[in-house]
Amino acid sequence: MRIGIFGGSFNPPHKLHYQIAKEILNRNLVDKIIYVPTGDKYAKNDLIQGIHRYNMVRVMCEENEQVKVSDYEIKAGASYTFETLDYFAKQNPQDKIYFIMASDLIMDIEKWKNPDYILENYKIIGLKRKGFEIDQLPEIYNRNKDSLLLYDFNMDELSSTLIRDKIKKNGYQDLEKYLDEKVIEYMVSNQLYR
Repeated sequence: MRIGIFGGSFNPPHKLHYQIAKEILNRNLVDKIIYVPTGDKYAKNDLIQGIHRYNMVRVMCEENEQVKVSDYEIKAGASYTFETLDYFAKQNPQDKIYFIMASDLIMDIEKWKNPDYILENYKIIGLKRKGFEIDQLPEIYNRNKDSLLLYDFNMDELSSTLIRDKIKKNGYQDLEKYLDEKVIEYMVSNQLYR
């Protein structure tokens, strides 16, 4: 089986996060996707507790058998990408592990911990977002030519920051365009981002 690991803060998880997973599955790039919300020690502004981010992803994808969510990084507190990928490789020794990431991360991989190790041991599904041109890939990819699988994903941009800002200004009004109904219900019942 081919398993795609989809990491991120998911603060909150929005419709684009889910559309990306569905598109990757529809294109038969992997057989299963596991969302992995970052731990609470991840240095990012306005990051709410991991348990809430985990639960929102869980309710967002609970009806899709091919999509799961893991609390590995939340329980670990902090984890480098290579450690997370190693964890899932050990949990699934018969399977191939892929890491899903967007174009901006593709260009920054040399700043990560052990980037050569990641590319030597795992495949990257790179998502080229609308309007983002990859003119010249970092040198690291030349050393690991078969590791990066680039795909065009011409989907409308959507950011969790935009959603958090909307909630601060207008409460939970008019979020259906951006968020799954169950995610909105969870946010309202827990009064998140207010």
